[in-house]
Order: sequence, then structure tokens, then C-alpha cells
Amino acid sequence: MKKYGLIFSALCLVLICLSVVSCSDPATYEEIDWSPEVPVYLEFDLYIISDAIPSTDSAKAQKTVNSKINQIINEKYLSTVNIHYCSADEYSDVVDEIIENNSYNKNVSANRYFGGTIILINSEEVYEKLRDANKLVDLYHLLQTKDFGTLNISITGALLEAAKEYDGDNAHLYCIPNDHIIGEYEFTIINRSIAEGKLNFSAQSELLDMIVVDGVPSESADLLIESVEKNLDLLGINSVSEVIRNEKGSYADKSYWESLGYICNIASYPKASSSEAYSSAFGVLKAFDIKNSDETVMTASECEKRAMQIIYAINTDSNVRNLLQYGVENTHYTLSDNVVTSIDGSCYKMNLLYTGNAFLAYFDENWTAKNAQDGKIQNSEAVVEK
Repeated sequence: MKKYGLIFSALCLVLICLSVVSCSDPATYEEIDWSPEVPVYLEFDLYIISDAIPSTDSAKAQKTVNSKINQIINEKYLSTVNIHYCSADEYSDVVDEIIENNSYNKNVSANRYFGGTIILINSEEVYEKLRDANKLVDLYHLLQTKDFGTLNISITGALLEAAKEYDGDNAHLYCIPNDHIIGEYEFTIINRSIAEGKLNFSAQSELLDMIVVDGVPSESADLLIESVEKNLDLLGINSVSEVIRNEKGSYADKSYWESLGYICNIASYPKASSSEAYSSAFGVLKAFDIKNSDETVMTASECEKRAMQIIYAINTDSNVRNLLQYGVENTHYTLSDNVVTSIDGSCYKMNLLYTGNAFLAYFDENWTAKNAQDGKIQNSEAVVEK
């Protein structure tokens, strides 16, 4: 035991010596000049269309909503927005003015800087104005990052693809479309009671194959048309269209026709076109470096990324999205089972299409759970129109 005690004492002495040498060796000591990172707060202009009739009360409601939204995004992103609520009639002129004057670089306050402009794009005409003026930021690269990559799955793929421009194999994305129900189907609808009950066509093996595409019937549809034409008097009808015809509509319309006993075959699927994508989207205008006493506080690309965070919130954060659409709960509306009831006298009115991802919105008398469910199915079957 005495032997082990001596060994332990010797080891302790060695360690103490090494510690003294290490502390006294100036080559191992380095003075670190460290200061905490100072957060940069940005404010953005956000232009959007409101359905409210301009008045003192509607302006007050909009200011309340703006404040509530800023509470969320300031905490999450160190940013705020100054929302400009415009009427649909004046919006084209507003866009012209923005294009003319988007060359500013201003400080909002001592510790907050102006980051740039986010703009609702509500038509192909507005999109082309901004593109022709070379004002829109290409956001495609941001969707390849972990910060914003979930937009690739939270927005219908066909709609996102339709918003892109291509230069050879290089993709560009100058706006982020608000997800919504895309386009419409074309259905070939067949009166089953006549086709099956009186003309002996099988609903299981024949009627389900019948479609008319661009006015050209399939072989089986042609057989039904011929049979109807030969038997108009016998059937007591005036035209072939009473038995087989094409109708345009939504997935919900398909369910309606089928509930009436019709066979409803899809002749063409909804098309996600560029005009569909540009009917409801948000873009970021090119920003400028923020300087303070010739020192760059934040680069233009960093400002544009921060602007993208706000668009991201509108499309993925249900609180931000529903504030922008419906206002403040128990001030502008009440909520029960995810269904909104507007409070009498509320002056906050917005178009569902212009306020973010429709599928994140609460339901109301026009936008129902059934609409959303059917819309998701419809979007899953949509194809890109180029």
C-alpha cells in the first residue's frame, strides 16, 4: 500500500509541474477581442390588396392587424412590416409608382433599418411590369436551402413549377405563389340511366372508358353517340348532349354530377399555368446595401433573404397567415371548430387568394373543409402547362 501511495504522490507532482509550465508559457495564452453580436432589425414595406371599403374604421383595423403580425415576426426574424393596404382598382397605379421610386435607402430609426419591399403579384400583367423593369429578386436559390426548402412541399408542386422561368436548364423563380386550388377539369359526363338502362351499355366495362377530348370522342364514346343519334325519338330526347357531353368544373363538381347518378370521366386535368401562378404570389424587390457611416450594416442579398422570411411566414405560419386574412380573433372574428364568424361591424376584409397559403386558412362560410379537401385532391392531379 505504501508503494502505491508513493506512486500516486509522484503522479500528482508531475501534473502540478505541467500545469505551472502551461500557465507560465506565454505561447499558449491568447487575448481574445470579443464583443457580442448586435442584432440588426429591419423593416419592410408590404403591398397587398384589401377588400375593405376605405374608412377611418378600416384603417384602424388594418393598423391593429399590422401590429399583431409584427409582434410575431419581430420575435422570430428581427423584422417588421409596414403593410400598405391598397384597393384592387388602384393597385396597377401603385405598382407603377413602386417601380418608379424603388431606389431608396433609408434608416427607419436609430436601431432599425429599412430592408426593402415585398409586393403582392395579382396578375400576369403586374408580374411582367416588374420583370420588365428588372425589379424582382430571383428567389430560386433560396428554395434550395434548409431555411426555406419546406416551401417545395408546402406549395403544390405544379403551381410552383408554373411560376418558374427557364434559361436553358437554369431555373429562375421571381415570386412565390400562394397555394390555392388550381384551374379546372374537363369532364365527359354520361347519363347512366339512359346509357345503361335503355341502350344497354355497361357502366362497369364500357361507360367508364368514354371520354371526349378536344371534341374527338374515344372509340367507346363514339359508339354511344351513334346509338343515341339513332334512337333520339325512342329515347324521347332532343340531342346527344342529354346523354353524353363535356362540362368544365372542379373536383367538387365531379362529386356533384356523380351524386346525381351521372358517370363523370376526366377528359383533361387542371392545368397550372404561369398566369395561374401569377394570379396570387409575393415577390421581393431588389434591395440595396445598408450602410451606416460608410460601414456596411447588411448587404442587399442579406436583406432579400430577410424579406423571404416574411413570405415564408405567410405561407407556413398559420398565425401570421390567418391574421393577415381574418384579423384579430375576438376583435374582428370569433373562432369555433376552426370556423370563422365575422363580428358585426368588423371592417377588416381580405381576399383569401391574396393573403398566403389558402390551405392554412381557417374556414368560413365560403371556404369550407370540403372545399379544402376537394382542392387538395384537385391540385394533386394538376399538370403544368408550359
